[in-house]
Amino acid sequence: MEPASIQQFQENLAAELSQDPKSALKTCEDFELEHCGNVEPSISLPFYRIQLMSYLPHDLVNARWLWERVPEVVKADPEMQRIWEVVKMLWNQKLPEAYQLLGASWASTTVQPLVTLLIEELRSRKIQLIADSHSSIAIANCSQLLGLNRDEAIARCTAEGWVVAGEFVQPTKKAIEPPTSVDIERLQALTNYVCALDVHT
Repeated sequence: MEPASIQQFQENLAAELSQDPKSALKTCEDFELEHCGNVEPSISLPFYRIQLMSYLPHDLVNARWLWERVPEVVKADPEMQRIWEVVKMLWNQKLPEAYQLLGASWASTTVQPLVTLLIEELRSRKIQLIADSHSSIAIANCSQLLGLNRDEAIARCTAEGWVVAGEFVQPTKKAIEPPTSVDIERLQALTNYVCALDVHT
């Protein structure tokens, strides 16, 4: 184990968190593969925090597996325990509780950028789900699903182009862009290619 290698990982992680936090997951996974069990917990802890948070919200299975294999001393870290609680809340679809836990202040400044991204991603997914499944929804229910207070929820819905009518909002589905001529040409070329294959088989 060379200290320079660990230092390089640390520098890469810091750069990614400041420029593109979503890209930090690969660095954390590589660090775990190369240095798992060979470094002090204080060195590996920041990588485990970012790795666990980066699996959210799309890869809860890998988040659970990561929690199973991290050292007990790392699991004892308050921030790791807090992220794990968020994992369990998302797994059990307890979204309001997850919003509340995520929204409180975090001691680790390295985790905060990913927390901000996660909250926005959760809200964006709910916005799309509401638009696809509701013609009208109570502001109170919308507020709960988005983890926002009443005024914030109304502002967010208005920004999405939704209509606020009394105690309800009426979602507006975003228009689907028609296929361009280029798309049609590519589809036609693919069709011709498949037909040609059928002729020669």
